[in-house]
Amino acid sequence: MERIILHPGLKILDIRCPPRGEARRIHRILVQEFPPYLEEEDDEDEEPKSGTNLLHSKLLVKAINKMEEVNFLCGCNWDPLLAEALFGEESKSYNLKRVKFWRNLHLVSPGLLAMAATNLVEMDVSGLGLTRNQLEVVFTALLEDSKLSKLNIGGNYLDMLDPGLLARAVCRLEFADLTATSLKYQQLEAICAQVSKNTSRLRKLVLKKNNMTLGDPG
Repeated sequence: MERIILHPGLKILDIRCPPRGEARRIHRILVQEFPPYLEEEDDEDEEPKSGTNLLHSKLLVKAINKMEEVNFLCGCNWDPLLAEALFGEESKSYNLKRVKFWRNLHLVSPGLLAMAATNLVEMDVSGLGLTRNQLEVVFTALLEDSKLSKLNIGGNYLDMLDPGLLARAVCRLEFADLTATSLKYQQLEAICAQVSKNTSRLRKLVLKKNNMTLGDPG
């Protein structure tokens, strides 16, 4: 892990949390070899829950914050502490530009998720079952001072969102993947109307698997 932090050319990091027993072994190694980077309250005898305690370590957060792209893969469990470390107020000074999330994102507060959306350039939250509150806060944040240009939010239910909010937010992006998001006719109509305006930045829009015919507004 220390080599990752010190490596000047490494820009992309894929994280796959180890199973329960392996997480405990790795956690003990980190405590022994790199104690200055770890939280003082970390207990090396405490059993990490699916790698969660490992993810809380300052060492890993420091490594992530040196990356431009991070992909959280199978087994990475989210909680408020990790989200605060990565996407809180201090994250504005980090190099991180692109993130792909993995499950349990409903545990992250809407405000932190919105902060991630405004500070990142690309974000993939596809298939994560985001709550209505999370979705509304994220799309509202896109209307403000947001750096985000590419968003994959496919597989989340967007049908409950206000058509106007959805349309304006989507058109602030350059790329939006809305695959299988249960869009309603009124939402698509609002997006098309917004795209036709000169203020739209949208270059590519993916609408696959929404099972909707343009001729039927019902």
